[in-house]
Amino acid sequence: MDKVYFFISDIHLGLQDKAQEEAKEKKLVDFLKFAETNCDELFIVGDLFDYWFDTEEFIKKDFTERLPR
Repeated sequence: MDKVYFFISDIHLGLQDKAQEEAKEKKLVDFLKFAETNCDELFIVGDLFDYWFDTEEFIKKDFTERLPR
């Protein structure tokens, strides 16, 4: 039997307001539950979280308010 592979990217958790993030997270969890029984392997190929790993000078100004201090 052939294997089934799923690929996801550009989820960007943490990018939007609380209501939008809750809806996005619910969709992601629903998808992960579906993938658990419908694919052999799941690949997360980029941008699961919307987070900058750099200094504040390179981060969008509206994003710095949410960074942990």
